[in-house]
Amino acid sequence: YLMAQHYGYDSIPDGDYWLDIMTTQRPMDEIENNDDLGQANEIQFPLVDFYGSIGVGGYDGDDDDFFVFDASPGALVLVYVESNSWTTSVAGELQDSMGTVLVTSEIDGSIGYVIQPSDTGPFFLHITPDTGSGLYILNGTVEASTLWQTNVVDDSTSVDLGEWASLTVLSNGHPGSIYYDSPNADVYFAYSDSLDGLGSWTITPVDVGAQNVGYWLSGGMINGKPAAAYLLDDTSELFFAMCPNADGSGVWNVTSVDTNGHYDPSVAEINGLPAVAYETDSSDLWFGINSDMNAAGVWTTYPVTASGDGAYYTSLIALSGGYPGASYVAHNVEEVRFASCDAIDGSGTWSYSTVHTNAGGCTCAALINGYPAVLYRNNDDDCLWYSINSSYDGMGTWSHSKVSEESIGGYPSLMANGNPVIIYPSNNGTIYYAENSQMDGLGEWTNEIVVLYSDTGSNRALGFVNGKLACMYASKTTPSTTCLSFATPSGS
Repeated sequence: YLMAQHYGYDSIPDGDYWLDIMTTQRPMDEIENNDDLGQANEIQFPLVDFYGSIGVGGYDGDDDDFFVFDASPGALVLVYVESNSWTTSVAGELQDSMGTVLVTSEIDGSIGYVIQPSDTGPFFLHITPDTGSGLYILNGTVEASTLWQTNVVDDSTSVDLGEWASLTVLSNGHPGSIYYDSPNADVYFAYSDSLDGLGSWTITPVDVGAQNVGYWLSGGMINGKPAAAYLLDDTSELFFAMCPNADGSGVWNVTSVDTNGHYDPSVAEINGLPAVAYETDSSDLWFGINSDMNAAGVWTTYPVTASGDGAYYTSLIALSGGYPGASYVAHNVEEVRFASCDAIDGSGTWSYSTVHTNAGGCTCAALINGYPAVLYRNNDDDCLWYSINSSYDGMGTWSHSKVSEESIGGYPSLMANGNPVIIYPSNNGTIYYAENSQMDGLGEWTNEIVVLYSDTGSNRALGFVNGKLACMYASKTTPSTTCLSFATPSGS
């Protein structure tokens, strides 16, 4: 449990440590009532909307609040502190019994820390005002750690790397990633020098320097070679890049798909050929396919919709039998839809079904047990939902399942690993892993935290590397810099 306690005297400066030199202690009334009386409060983890109050010289004169608790090595301490008054802003700090600061939150931010064997308990949660006086709210848990091993892939070329990162598995089994360098508007490819992705990575340019490219990047593997689609920033022309070598080395071939590409391309291999789904400047979904397996031929494009309802957050997949299918957000009517074609090259009739109304923010499609399934944000609760269709072409009935009570904060990734598995970010940047108890994804979802507060970047890409799950993501190294990172479960 947490015990609301105050050590020493109110006059000790905020941030100083006094446990070794002061012996007096008294419980502190954390829900202040403008009196001098201590009031002991024992509160249990999980903390759910625990209200406290604080102020520099205000209320009882305290300028900080301490809670003390015990935790064993390997425990994951998660606390979110936020102000509940326009007059104040607050921050949190976790200390051990020696006064060592283990982790500090940003203002109105999160604390996440795994207790190490070298840490000395009991531990102290310190809440301090940044400005003003007022109420704050604590939410938090102490639970067994399920964090994955992480490895920085690229932090070298700019201060903002890793947005729209993909996770690919090369023909030699090594992981790779195509990603965006935001400040320089360039596209890079990185591949691991080891099978597990936890060693060094080699960085190669895909489309660098000549023009501003890489917006709304989508990467994947086409016929065993890495490939990507992205937009030219200043004209929204859609480009497709493909490497002639299976390991991603060498000069990539770049071709133009459509001069009217506008938003959110998604790449896939359809009938052995490179293909891309995307929104045009008419707010319709289009499909493009190349005549050559190495994208050296002619691009032919076909309209999928003609309603002007919008086509954000596209996700293109090959359906059973090789036919193209794509999920997308019809953003002008706030619907998640799924479209499929009756011709394997996309030249036939396209039909669509509505997956979920009043939904959007993201989609990710995958074949689950042979049937199309889609992830998306439900606008009614801002949480991540999963739907699977009763028909192989996605034109049957959609069944729905809520993945998590956490508000989703970015783009998820879906794949089949026997049962469906998901990587997704919460609204505070924490990356979660979810797995369903049934092959169709309509059973119970188990959610666990695997990366703490990556906090930025659009895509979190899930894959299977060296016999284990893995993900690629952008992580915040400082408040103003991000890098490309890789994560995989600890152990064998």
